[in-house]
Amino acid sequence: MRNVPGPGYRRLPDANDRLGLSFSFAGSLGLGLAMVLSRFAYEAGANGLALGTARAVFIVPALFVFCYLTRRNLRLPRADWLHCAGLGFFTAMGFYGHIGAIEYISVGLAAVLFFTFPPIIGVLHATVAREPPGLVKTVAFAVAFGGIALMLGVSFDSADPRGIILALVSGACVGWNTFWTARRVPHVDGVVAVFHMSTVAFVVLVSVSVVSGKGLLPEGGVGWTAMAAVVALQAVSLPLFYLGLPRIGSLKAGMIANVQPLFSIVLAFLILGELMTPTQLGGAALVLGGIWMMQRADARPKERDRRRR
Repeated sequence: MRNVPGPGYRRLPDANDRLGLSFSFAGSLGLGLAMVLSRFAYEAGANGLALGTARAVFIVPALFVFCYLTRRNLRLPRADWLHCAGLGFFTAMGFYGHIGAIEYISVGLAAVLFFTFPPIIGVLHATVAREPPGLVKTVAFAVAFGGIALMLGVSFDSADPRGIILALVSGACVGWNTFWTARRVPHVDGVVAVFHMSTVAFVVLVSVSVVSGKGLLPEGGVGWTAMAAVVALQAVSLPLFYLGLPRIGSLKAGMIANVQPLFSIVLAFLILGELMTPTQLGGAALVLGGIWMMQRADARPKERDRRRR
């Protein structure tokens, strides 16, 4: 076996592939629903450290099984493994902050603030990699970060700063991981890389939970059911995204991923009765609009190349 996608991944992407679209939508919906259901675990006495650790504990075997079924080789050269191991510490913060923010702030606010990682990736390309973003992307950055500023301006007075910081830091960690992986280990299969990062995150979070003794588990059937559902949804949704990615292509998959915060906002309203303020919704629209503009800017050169062929 090689460290590349298996035979099923050699097919050319089709943006209208129904199975690929189903996988991608299911993955986004699952992640959005997991954020909403975490509220029931918190109300039953759990905390973010416990949920983040449980996520790491279960996602590692889930990814292992996924790699086995899709015939991916988990072995990496030492240099590649060291890159993935280092990124595992950022993955641990992503696991914790993504779901832990909801312990302090609303689901919708946490979802949108976490999803600031795409514009963060753009900033890293412009500053660290020194790749000029161009006019369209510069405008997209301004729109996205303007939306963040708008949301934060009205949220710091009414929301717990701890949740805001957790959501933003976890999004920044995901952004850094995505940027560094693409630059340093682009030849390593994405699922394999995530498996090794998640394994290190598992060790980190379990160690922190055991040493600190601050991981609080839920009490009662509802709390445990909610925690199990959160863990299961997050463990299944990530492989679903990777199953859909080669079928519909990265552009379409990225656009579908953009609806994840919308899923969270809608589901939080339907299930929890949570509703963001008009100003927060306006800021969220700017963030998602800026992300969409960046993706369209990246897609144009590829579309021109296809036409030339």
